[in-house]
Amino acid sequence: MFFKIILTIIIGYLLGCISAAYLIGKKFGHIDIRQYGSGNAGATNMLRTMGIKYAAPTLILDMLKAAAAALLGWLIMGSRWGIAIGGYAAVLGHTFPFYMDFKGGKGVAAICGVLMVLNPLLGIILLVLGILANLIVKNIFSRIHNRHICGRNMLYHICQRRRAHNSFSPGWPLYR
Repeated sequence: MFFKIILTIIIGYLLGCISAAYLIGKKFGHIDIRQYGSGNAGATNMLRTMGIKYAAPTLILDMLKAAAAALLGWLIMGSRWGIAIGGYAAVLGHTFPFYMDFKGGKGVAAICGVLMVLNPLLGIILLVLGILANLIVKNIFSRIHNRHICGRNMLYHICQRRRAHNSFSPGWPLYR
C-alpha cells in the first residue's frame, strides 16, 4: 500500500508539473508568461495577458491534467483516497513545478479538475463561479483604470491651462 501511495504522488506531481500556460505562452505568444501580469503560470494570468483565446485552452488543459492524475490515483490505489492523493499531488505539481524554480500557477483550475472527479456538481459550480468572478473583477478594474487615466489627464490639462494664465502659480507640474 505504501508503494502505491508513493507511486500515486509521484505520477500526480509529474502530471501537475506540465504547465499549459507556460507551453502555450512559449508556443503561440513567444513569451514566458511568468514575466507578465501577476507572474504566475496559470489560466488567470493567461486571460489577463494573452486573452480568452489562449486562456480557455489553458484552463481546460490544467483541469484535465489534474483530473487525469486523480483518475490514475484511483486506478493505482483502487479507492477514493487515490483520487484525492493523485489529484492534490497534481495541484502541488502545478503550483510548484520543479523545472520552473517552483513558481507555477495558483492551482485553482487544477483543484477544479480534481473536484470534477470527486464531486462533479461541486466542480461545475466552482468552475462557473470562478469564471464569473474573473469576468466581473476584470470588468471592474478595467473601468476603474480607464476612469483614473481620464481623470488624471483632465487634471493635468486644467492645471496646465491655469498655470499659463496665472503668474502666481507654483512652478512645479502636478503630472509629468
